[in-house]
Amino acid sequence: MNEHLDTRSGAIRPPKRPVSADGEPLAEFRLNLSFGGSRRAVAIRATMKPLDQTGLLPILQQFDNEVVALAEEESARKGKKISCCAGCGACCRQLVPVAAAEARRLAALVESLEELRRSTIKRRFADALTAYERAGLLDRMATADQIPDEATRGELGLAVFHVGVPCPFLENESCGIYPDRPLACREFLVTSPAENCRSPGPDNIERVPLPAALSETFYRFSATGERQPARWMPLVLALRYAEEAGAEPLPRQPGGEFVQKFLGQLANKPG
Repeated sequence: MNEHLDTRSGAIRPPKRPVSADGEPLAEFRLNLSFGGSRRAVAIRATMKPLDQTGLLPILQQFDNEVVALAEEESARKGKKISCCAGCGACCRQLVPVAAAEARRLAALVESLEELRRSTIKRRFADALTAYERAGLLDRMATADQIPDEATRGELGLAVFHVGVPCPFLENESCGIYPDRPLACREFLVTSPAENCRSPGPDNIERVPLPAALSETFYRFSATGERQPARWMPLVLALRYAEEAGAEPLPRQPGGEFVQKFLGQLANKPG
């Protein structure tokens, strides 16, 4: 059974040079993905204009949708039904990791909202930080990406969940920014009973296996394409991080080159 993203057949082909509807040059990457007995052809298009990692993110979000869809197809092929559905927001009380670029993009999204919704969501972020600080978890959450072992990270994740603070973007138990949700949220699907998500434990949650977690590569991705230690933060710290980072510019390069480096790092991930 193949439990990884297999791109050996037509993997990363040399980028073509199509153009957008308005004549803008684009780089195109065509991938033939396989996972177990499922197959999927994917085309990724990227502008040749300079982008930073926040500009790269929408391209990766679309690619992640395709990878997750492949995982869903393989799950269905094995007779396992996805339990996740609109109105079930239990997982929206977990510790959700986001990369620095995702934090900046989420902060910009909040600033773009109309005033009443913007102030409401900012208040939810502030209330969440207060709740986690009162629970004695905020300092540990701020350095969660530096915890070396999975068991300790899991313990912290359960402690965060049991505080019961919903994601600031949660609306009526559904994601209020669904098209812009983080990569980690796209990749979290389960086939275990939905009610188990309300009291998760080490043995009662069955996640849908993924051929690749783009989020994990993004946490380690740099503008040079070199792997670096994973760097991420809990979503609830996104606004604070963006405010502290200010307008500090991020490295930029042509979007097609950015995508090519990301795909190369994804294909060469360890393990």
